[in-house]
Amino acid sequence: MKAVLEICFVLLLVSQSESACLWSKTYCSKIRCVDVNETTLDGQLAELWDKPQPKAVNGSSECYIFEIIHSKLPTLERLSIDAKYNCDEIRLSSLGLSFVNPTVLAPFANLKRIRVDHNRLASAGFLKSLGDLEELFLQYNQLERIETSDIADVSKMKTLDLSYNKLSSIDSIVCKMAALETLKLSGNQIAALGDCLQNCRGLVNLHLGENRISVISKDALANLTRLRLLGMGDNNVSVIEAGAFTSLSSLKTLYLRNNNLVSLRVDLFEGLTQLKYLILTHNPIQNLEPGVFQNLTMVSEISLADNALSSLRSGSFRGLESVTRLDLGSSSLTEIEPSAFAGLHHLTELQLFESEIYKIDPGAFEDLPNLVTLDLEGNRFQLVTGIFAGLANLENLRIEGNVFHTIPTDAFSGLTRLRELMLPNVGVKLMEVGAFHGLPQLEVLNLTNNHLAVIDKDCLVGMPSLQVLDLSNNRIKEILADSFFELHGVNRLELGGNNITTLKGHVFDGLRNVTDLNLSGLSIVTLESNAFFGLTKLKTLSLRGNRISVLERRTFNGLSLDSLDLSGNELRSLPAGGFQGASIFALNLSDFGLQAIESNAFGGLSMLRSIDMGNNHVSTLQNGTFEGLSSLLQLDLTNLGIETIEPGAFRGLESLMQLSLNGNPLKQLKAQSFSELSKLVLLNLPDGLTSIEPNTFDGLSLCGPVLRLSNGNLSTVEENVFAGLFLVEILVFDNMTIGSIKANAFRGLDELSAIFLNNSTIGMIEERAFANMDRVKFIVNTNFRQNTDRETSFHNGHYSFRKMGIKQMEAGAFKNIRAHSDRDLTGALELALNLDDNELAEIYADHFLGMEHIEELSIRNNQLVSIAHGAFSTLTSLKRLRLPDNHIFILKDAFIGLSKLHTLDLDNNNITFLPPDLFTPLKELHRLKLGSNYLTELAVGNFPAIPLRLLDLGNNNISEVENGTFDDIRPLDFLNMSYNSLEDFDIAILSPLQKLKTFCIATNNLREFDALQLVDTLPKLQTIDLNDNSIPCDDFSHILTVFRTHGLEYVTAAEKLSLGSYDGVICEPNQKPKVLNATSYKGMARKAREKLEKIGEHFKTIRSGLKKGLDERAAVIQAKLSDLVQTLQSAAGKRESVSPFQIILIIVCVVICIVQLVGVYKKCRNRR
Repeated sequence: MKAVLEICFVLLLVSQSESACLWSKTYCSKIRCVDVNETTLDGQLAELWDKPQPKAVNGSSECYIFEIIHSKLPTLERLSIDAKYNCDEIRLSSLGLSFVNPTVLAPFANLKRIRVDHNRLASAGFLKSLGDLEELFLQYNQLERIETSDIADVSKMKTLDLSYNKLSSIDSIVCKMAALETLKLSGNQIAALGDCLQNCRGLVNLHLGENRISVISKDALANLTRLRLLGMGDNNVSVIEAGAFTSLSSLKTLYLRNNNLVSLRVDLFEGLTQLKYLILTHNPIQNLEPGVFQNLTMVSEISLADNALSSLRSGSFRGLESVTRLDLGSSSLTEIEPSAFAGLHHLTELQLFESEIYKIDPGAFEDLPNLVTLDLEGNRFQLVTGIFAGLANLENLRIEGNVFHTIPTDAFSGLTRLRELMLPNVGVKLMEVGAFHGLPQLEVLNLTNNHLAVIDKDCLVGMPSLQVLDLSNNRIKEILADSFFELHGVNRLELGGNNITTLKGHVFDGLRNVTDLNLSGLSIVTLESNAFFGLTKLKTLSLRGNRISVLERRTFNGLSLDSLDLSGNELRSLPAGGFQGASIFALNLSDFGLQAIESNAFGGLSMLRSIDMGNNHVSTLQNGTFEGLSSLLQLDLTNLGIETIEPGAFRGLESLMQLSLNGNPLKQLKAQSFSELSKLVLLNLPDGLTSIEPNTFDGLSLCGPVLRLSNGNLSTVEENVFAGLFLVEILVFDNMTIGSIKANAFRGLDELSAIFLNNSTIGMIEERAFANMDRVKFIVNTNFRQNTDRETSFHNGHYSFRKMGIKQMEAGAFKNIRAHSDRDLTGALELALNLDDNELAEIYADHFLGMEHIEELSIRNNQLVSIAHGAFSTLTSLKRLRLPDNHIFILKDAFIGLSKLHTLDLDNNNITFLPPDLFTPLKELHRLKLGSNYLTELAVGNFPAIPLRLLDLGNNNISEVENGTFDDIRPLDFLNMSYNSLEDFDIAILSPLQKLKTFCIATNNLREFDALQLVDTLPKLQTIDLNDNSIPCDDFSHILTVFRTHGLEYVTAAEKLSLGSYDGVICEPNQKPKVLNATSYKGMARKAREKLEKIGEHFKTIRSGLKKGLDERAAVIQAKLSDLVQTLQSAAGKRESVSPFQIILIIVCVVICIVQLVGVYKKCRNRR
């Protein structure tokens, strides 16, 4: 009832993806199930066991792994894994599990590792049968408590991860884990360490972060002499009792960050003789007692960042004789006094960033003779001469984010080994003469984001080794003559983001070794002659984002550049001679509104290798546009605005190897468009092509390996369209609408090995469309993966045309295509053709001529009504044929020639009877699915002598089964006859099925059932489903007793809505309201679906003319109709019993939706 009501008012979004269980081989043999759920898992595993065993795992593998990925599995009742695969590891991560049946893992007594992390489990009782477990991963669940009794034997446990659960105590689980080496309990609700950790004498790693621990008691960590890592960060620790760490003689790393430690006692770290890393970040520590670190002689790194330290007393760091890195950043220090760092003779890195330091006393750093890196970023002190005295070995100094307007003379004297000085964002307006005196080894000076307005002579002297000077993003308007005269060693100069409008001649005198000059974003309007005079070694010049509108002749005369960037300027026309006298390898002319290219615009650029002209407005490429560029290798014309390419446009580009035409409004490609580009290797075509003439690609004999066509609407792919592309290996159609593919459309693609049809459609595939493609290994599309984040997999020998809107495919479309295939783990070829979710209405005789080698053919969810005589007769190697979700009702002689067929799926069609000898040709058929059809009776001869193991007849209208029906299918071990109309069933009919293990006969109209006769008739029967018949509940006391006595498992369904049940089995109560079986409305549901689909299609044709408000309303109605159709289909598929009231409600919903739809249609017509 609830589901029916939701149809009318709620939009359900459904994602579909294929499920499968497969073998793979890594260091162990792996069984991997993908996209499964509670309903499909058993079936997918059953299919896996039905396939031949992979050679690599056929009894010879040393270990096995089972895993389920990309699935939603709230409950796990069983794992039907063949007992011979004795798994070492099971992975059930991220499945949404909230319940695992305690018997699920019973067959895996030798399991060594199990991962059940990132689920919703509240109990670990399903582990009771595991006695050899060594590694257990249960992180990110909802466990509030876990007991040792939850696992059969914990004595071998080495790794236990219970992070991010809701545990409040650890004693209940770890007391008996003497072999434990790694214990992870971070992110729980543990308030105390308990008494049992000391029993884990072999513990090496202990993670207890993000809990509620406030006290570390004296004995909590006793006996942990092998512990190397202790993580106690992000707790509430305020008390550490004396001697708490005494036993931790092997500890290397101690994390105590983000706790409530206010002070550190002198004896706190007693016993930690091997400690190397001490992390005390983010505590409210206010002071350091002298001698507090006196026992930590081996520590090499200590972090006290983000504490409340306001001062450093002399002797605070006594004992830290091995420390090389000290982090005091983000503290409350206000002043650095003399002797603050006494004893830190080996310190090489000191972090004092983001503190409140306003004063640094002279001599404050004199005790740090070996300091190499000093970070003082984000403080408030003034730059005073002499504050860095004693730092003779300092190489890196950061003072970013302080505020001082002037850099005084000799500000950095004494720093004779300084190599990098970072002074960005300090508000500097003035650099005094000699500000950088005494820095003979300085290589990098960063002054970006300051307030400098003028660069004057003598400001930048005293740095003979300087290589990088960054003056970007200041307020510089002028650079005075000889400002750089002493900077002969500088190879990189950054001046971008200043306010220089005119670049004067000789402005860069002295920079004779500069190779990289950045002048971007300066607002330059004018380039004076000789502006770049003297830059004889310049290789990279950026003038990006200026206001240059005129390019004078010989502007770049004398320069030999690897790269010139003129993008983002205001040039509207590219004049002739602008580049005369320059040698340039790469030229960027993008994004400056270019509308015209004058003749000989590229004159003199015979050495040019690359041009980027993207994002301009050149509508026509004229004949000879690129003449003179004989060495050009790459030409990027992306978003250039090209509408027409004249013949000869690419003349002179005889060396071109890469051409990009992406993003242009070009619609047609003419024959011989690229005939001059004989060396072209990579061609990127524009989106939106509507026509490609035959022989368009003539001359591109070297082009490859990938050709992509995107977002176009091709009415046809003609014969010889791709002629000339001899080296293309991969052909990609992205978001393409293709009317038809003609015969020999792909002729000329001699090296083609793969075709990708991503989100594309094809109306018709003509005869020989894919003929003679000798090297094609696979054809694949991704249309059906739009609603999943998992990548589409593909294999050699798989040809997929799924969900492509194909209406017609002529016989012989794949004629003479060769058999290319990967071998699976069995060594067998895997060859398949997938035509699911198309609109094919008919299968002709010899339809698949040319694909004799395929082993799997799937034509699910098309419009098939009949299958012609001998339609599959050429598919002599076919093993799996899937035809569900069609309208098939004519099948006479449909399966002739399929002597190797293993699986046949005919679910959800319109089959009313089975012609005599229909399945006789299928000599190797093991699985036959005939569910959700219209069969009313089963007769002798329906199932000939074939090795059938699975027969699904569920959800038909079967009311009669003739004696002898099953006489010839004796190997059968699974029979489903649920959801039919059986009122009487003679169990003797099953007597030939002596190997039957599973029998389903639920949801019929049986009034009585002889359980004793069943168990006597079928001695190997293991499971039966007898739910939802008309058998009185009183009879089930005897029936279920017989089942239990003979060890027969019966299916329970107590969770289903029912008026009567006995021990979980749905049965007939004493009085039962009148109901109608699903059979009575299945036909109605199908007819309603067809009518609604037609209305929906008509609705789609008028939606484009609706206004927004009306369109939104129409969309809601359409969604409701779609949901209604889906639910009617589902109900019919499951053959649920419903009351007359429910049927009336369904009809009312249909009427309401149709009335609203008609109203929308009328409004649309009126508005038009």
